Formats: sequence, C-alpha cells, structure tokens
Amino acid sequence: MVHRRNIEQNVVCPLTPVLQSQRWAFEKRSISPSCPFKMQSLVCVSQIFTTLLFNLLPAQTSHSPVEMHSEVMLFQEVWGRSLCHSMELLVKVEHEYPEGVEHIFSPACVLLWRCAGCCGDENLECHPTTMRNVTMQLMRITPAERTGKQVELTFVEHQSCECRLRMMDLNESSPRDRIRPRRKKLRKRAKDCRKCQQPLS
Repeated sequence: MVHRRNIEQNVVCPLTPVLQSQRWAFEKRSISPSCPFKMQSLVCVSQIFTTLLFNLLPAQTSHSPVEMHSEVMLFQEVWGRSLCHSMELLVKVEHEYPEGVEHIFSPACVLLWRCAGCCGDENLECHPTTMRNVTMQLMRITPAERTGKQVELTFVEHQSCECRLRMMDLNESSPRDRIRPRRKKLRKRAKDCRKCQQPLS
C-alpha cells in the first residue's frame, strides 16, 4: 500500500504545475482589459491610432509658423518687383467716371493693369507706353430713383511702361522768380527818380 501511494504521488505531482500554468495563462488572457484577442482587436487598433494622432498634431502645429517665416526673398527679386512695370491694381470706378456722382456702382472698384513702381531717379516717374481699352459690366444704382441696371463701362489698361521725366507745371514759378522782377522794377524807378530830381542848369 505504501508503494502504491508513492507511485500515485509521482504520477500526479509532475502534471499539477503544468495544469496550473495553463490555467493561469487562460485566466490572464480572459482578464486582460487592455487588448482582447478576437472581437475587440479593432477597438484596440483605433485607440492606438487616436493616441498617435493626438501626439503628432501638436508637433505639426508648433512647427508650421516657423516654416512660414523661414523663406527670405532675395534682393534681386525684391529689386525686380519694385521697378516700373504693369501690374494689377484695384481702381475705384468713381475716379474713372467722376461725372457719375449721383450713381453708385457695384462693385465700387475694378481690377485693371496699370503702370506702377519706382524709378532710379526722383526726377523720373512711371508712365505707360502702350494702352488698350477693356469693357466691363457693372451695376449702376440710382438712390434717388431707387432703381438699378447693368451698364457697360470702358476702362483703360496699361500694357507696357517706362520711366520718363516728370511733367512740370509751367504756370507754377519759384519764389525767387517772383521776387527778382520786383527788385528790378524798384531799381528802375529809383534811377528814374534821380533823373527827375536833378536841378535844371
């Protein structure tokens, strides 16, 4: 009897740790709340994706302002853009048609090609060399009559430009030119008075 009991103990004891380890692994797999094996694997992947997304977004937004200010325009490009040439400018309609004061135009300004830019000398200014006419449809509103209709207005566009001498107004004269003739007249009057005051011999 003693010998048989020892054999049973020898048979049961080696299997007990194996069964316990398998049972512990099965319980660990079923209890694990972080990432289940079959049906909840998709939820686990989505959680990982959202975590990575929230971690990457602040890094991108923090670097975006730095990238915007990293580019520097070279001097040659700045100089070329500032020279006299034709460029698109917003021009007010009332400046082109000042006689239509009683009307309101919509839109109030139009985009036209006009000469603009800097010249190398202060005595020079940017002038057009070739021009063309362009016709646009606008809405003309009359507030007094409370009516509005579409009209066609013609505008001038500048195709090519160059630097020319400034046109000086000939009617305007400097203060020196205005004073000098007065001094000459006063001197002439003084000489004439001396001749008149000479006693007769």
